[in-house]
Amino acid sequence: MLSNTESPTRPYDVQPTLYGMHWLGPSQVADFTELSTDGHWRTIHGWRRSHNPYVVVGSGISLYNIHKAVPWLWRTLDPAVTVNLHMPWAAPIDVTVAEPEAPLASANLAELGIRDDWCAGEPDFH
Repeated sequence: MLSNTESPTRPYDVQPTLYGMHWLGPSQVADFTELSTDGHWRTIHGWRRSHNPYVVVGSGISLYNIHKAVPWLWRTLDPAVTVNLHMPWAAPIDVTVAEPEAPLASANLAELGIRDDWCAGEPDFH
């Protein structure tokens, strides 16, 4: 998912879309019937879409900050899914808290095959 809106997308915007709306954090919900809305992975009937255990969110990425921006990595909490994907270019979101925050991480350009000096200086679009 890519979000480049005027108002930056925050983790609290993404969380209910993936896990359903609830006043507790995603990992704290025990009774699915208490969800106010269904999410991508969790509904009032239980877990779904286990074939798609990850969502990568790029928010606020532009030509001017592509070398600094780090996508967020969300994962399902379905206990039946083994989560073991290694994505060093994305920062995992901590969903054990009620209101997840965007992780503070630097872009790992080497993992993308980009030399550090490629991003040095100001961009020249002329």
